[in-house]
Amino acid sequence: MHYYLTLGREFLTNRDAKRAKAQLEAGQNSIWKPDFNKGQLLPAVLLLESLNLLQFLTPNVQLRGSDEKMLEFKALAVTHRYVVIKNYLNVSISEKLTPVAIAQKLLAKIDLKLAYVGRLGICCTRSAKVLRLNSCSKDNSMGWFIAFI
Repeated sequence: MHYYLTLGREFLTNRDAKRAKAQLEAGQNSIWKPDFNKGQLLPAVLLLESLNLLQFLTPNVQLRGSDEKMLEFKALAVTHRYVVIKNYLNVSISEKLTPVAIAQKLLAKIDLKLAYVGRLGICCTRSAKVLRLNSCSKDNSMGWFIAFI
């Protein structure tokens, strides 16, 4: 899903169409809806785009849970949590979660996570955690994407 969200968006509709056609042929012109829905990535990718998850994919940008963009992200995610996010991504989101926790859950769907950088503020007062996108994922998929093109 990471590839289709970032670099391979133009190939996503063809991929979903081929998958649907293969399921039709295998099922003798009938499709079992749960299998069909799980096989389609376009709705999930469109949802992640509409939630503006791409803002977290910018390298070396530091984020805090109190940033205005993060609070807007949380509000949007909480608004769509039951019907859209739960159905398309199978991710449960609660109002009690912080913006960072919601971002971590959604980034996990594309095998990425935010890494702890440090704290912003004076030592003895309440300070905000600072995070950024982990520069290398488990399988270094972004490197593979660029090398493959």
